Amino acid sequence: MAKATPPRSPPPKPEPEEIDKGFEEADDDTRTPEERAATIINHATAQAAFWGAWPAVSWVALVMINMTMIVFIGRAYGHLWDKQKAKGLLFQILKGMGLSTGLLLAGGKFVNDALKLTGFGTIPAMAADAVLCGAVTYAVGYTTELYFKQDGQMSKQALKAAFKEQYRQARQKMTESGTPPA
Repeated sequence: MAKATPPRSPPPKPEPEEIDKGFEEADDDTRTPEERAATIINHATAQAAFWGAWPAVSWVALVMINMTMIVFIGRAYGHLWDKQKAKGLLFQILKGMGLSTGLLLAGGKFVNDALKLTGFGTIPAMAADAVLCGAVTYAVGYTTELYFKQDGQMSKQALKAAFKEQYRQARQKMTESGTPPA
């Protein structure tokens, strides 16, 4: 007689309203723009690392978290952006990472999701995705802060260089400590 396996519950689903609410709670407009940006980036990095561990939902969550983070960092520096405008900056920053880096990140994410879905290597794949998603969000956050500090006056080359350096630092910090960089 074969054992019946209990049905798996579906993975959690990121809700835009909950993501927005989390950023509202993390932001404190009585602080300096730098303090606000650091808090927002830390919040977003932790959220991205959490959602990055889940197969299939992580790319959607990563984009939502990063767009919301950009809106809130802009707000800290006096720029009132909507998510559509934030999405444009997000894709401009990510486009700057170059085709080879982008393919490497997407390929790693695809392999990790496949490992998670098959059950082979689930825990290591979840950890690798948490590092990847957290590091990308951290790098986008600090690149965005630099962009707003310079009042949006950054060349594509400067955006690319800033993102790559921030990503390198974040990945190193997360790999060494196992937690999102602070």
